[in-house]
Amino acid sequence: MNTAFVAPSVGYAAPTLLASKATSFRGASVARPAARPATLPTTTRMVEDTFWEGGAPPSKVLGVGKNVPGALFLALSVVSLGAGGYCCAESNIFNALTPESVNPLFVAGSLLVPISWGCHVAAWIQFKNGK
Repeated sequence: MNTAFVAPSVGYAAPTLLASKATSFRGASVARPAARPATLPTTTRMVEDTFWEGGAPPSKVLGVGKNVPGALFLALSVVSLGAGGYCCAESNIFNALTPESVNPLFVAGSLLVPISWGCHVAAWIQFKNGK
């Protein structure tokens, strides 16, 4: 058997590690670099402020959906809730699960329920902003 790398045993590594730590406390003969004054790094702000005054946030908080009409978000919400609810009911998620009773398509489809919540919130934002 030809091995290119043989890891040292723990019994060998522990005394070597202790010896190297012990020599680090010798002290005075070690030259220390001069201390530099602490400066804070300058950063650029890459994010827009999403703070709002009033009851509903502006449409820009929706990102790429800021120009999508609220009626489309509402339709997507209803369709997602219906399809996700059907998948939850058909996946037999509330009964004992066996490998034969789990359909991956229904399990994946059940993820549409939280998506429908996000769509309905986006629709609310767009309707409050008159879009």
